[in-house]
Amino acid sequence: MEAITQLDETQCRFCVITGGEPLLHIDAPLIKALHEKGYEIAVETNGTVALQKNCWDAESQQLLPPDWIACSPKLGQQHLALEYFDELKLVVPSYQPRDFQEFLLRQRKHLRSGQLVPLLWLQPEDGPRLKESIQLAVTLALQDPAWRVGAQTHKLLNVE
Repeated sequence: MEAITQLDETQCRFCVITGGEPLLHIDAPLIKALHEKGYEIAVETNGTVALQKNCWDAESQQLLPPDWIACSPKLGQQHLALEYFDELKLVVPSYQPRDFQEFLLRQRKHLRSGQLVPLLWLQPEDGPRLKESIQLAVTLALQDPAWRVGAQTHKLLNVE
């Protein structure tokens, strides 16, 4: 905890926990400590770990989850244990909206300019199927305006 505070010269109070599966490594005491220091916490998860598993605080008898949850599944919806999420990213063509209809019901909706905005992203798969993936992502987004096409900006800018 002290290391985070020392590294934070800008006094930015937004902490994104990612890499591997972050819900296997965070717990209620970490979230509590970060919140006490004034941090807003986001995670990027694959959705296979329930928040109840590591974010339950026995002392207060309540769930202490991250403030923002972005989910990018790597398995089908039948394997997803995550109770809710704020943002969903599907890598197409391997994962498509039609295959996650039940999981979509777990999304927390957010207001932007007085309207509910679903934060749903279709990201084209990089590699040999890139052209096909881009075409499919655009087609799916045009069919359902709740979905948006996302891109890995660092790859577009050729940043390693």
